Amino acid sequence: MSQSSRSGECNQCGECCTYIKLPLAGELTPDQKRWVELHQGVKVEGKYVRLGIPCSALINGSYCALYGQRGRPQFCRDYPQIPQLDEGCSYKFEAEEVIAVRR
Repeated sequence: MSQSSRSGECNQCGECCTYIKLPLAGELTPDQKRWVELHQGVKVEGKYVRLGIPCSALINGSYCALYGQRGRPQFCRDYPQIPQLDEGCSYKFEAEEVIAVRR
């Protein structure tokens, strides 16, 4: 079994703050795929739908007005959790071997 550990610091590229990515419940029908095509800012990426909705705390396209502040959501502090990084992101992920212990 393997996991990934994150290293690095946020370089405030802002890319992760320009969208929301949600898991799809299942495969899209042809009609649903057409609906996605007709909506600007909506993309299907594998098993996820990406909605081009920028965060309201984003300033000048890449700077978070809440970075380092108490009001910044924990979700933002912990992001990213999986090694699917945006272009320009300075975080790195390294695979770790996890040894399962049976009891």
